[in-house]
Parts: sequence; structure tokens; C-alpha cells
Amino acid sequence: MTPKEVCAFFNISLSTLHEWRKQGKIQAYYKGRRVYFKRAEVEASLVQAKQ
Repeated sequence: MTPKEVCAFFNISLSTLHEWRKQGKIQAYYKGRRVYFKRAEVEASLVQAKQ
């Protein structure tokens, strides 16, 4: 998933997503200069946040 897709999924801003990455709440993967997120990990972080 791209950062924009993750932001739409959580209904958050890009700056909030950046903070979550810095805090380790969500893992980002890089391919060149592009940032991606694994859908399963994004969904797992949502479940973890609800607990």
C-alpha cells in the first residue's frame, strides 16, 4: 500500500502516518525512494490499536 492508501484506510493525515512510522507503530518498506506498507501489517496495527 502507498502512504496515501494507508492514510485513506485510517482516515489520517500524512504527517500522522509519518509520526506513527517514527514511533514504530507501523512498519514501512522502501524501494528506492518510494515508501510502501504491507496490507496485512496495516490491518494488524489497526487491531492492535483497538486493544
